[in-house]
Amino acid sequence: MSLYICVCTGLRIGEFLALDFSKDIDYTINEIIINKSLNVYTNTVHNSTKTESGMRKVKFHSDLIPYIQELEKYQRIGIRYTYSMIRCYFKRLYAKLGYKGYNIHTFRHTYIIFLGRL
Repeated sequence: MSLYICVCTGLRIGEFLALDFSKDIDYTINEIIINKSLNVYTNTVHNSTKTESGMRKVKFHSDLIPYIQELEKYQRIGIRYTYSMIRCYFKRLYAKLGYKGYNIHTFRHTYIIFLGRL
């Protein structure tokens, strides 16, 4: 679920992990507000992004709404994804598929490549 959202939005993993789904999602215009990032090494949220231009609003397709709402439900009951959890899942998935040399940030580059072709 988290990987799908990252693929479809181009979010950095730290931006995704810092999301407060009850505050940072505007369902009326299908936008994610990116204004903070999680340092995956220290597990601390910074009220800024990697770069100044990283502070932005990201449009998303309405097909993502059920996935985002599911994550919002998890957050409300205290369940949050962690970097190590997503990283482990990613490694197992790609090993199973036989892919090598990829990491989680690959999703961001894939998104940018597809966006440039639209």
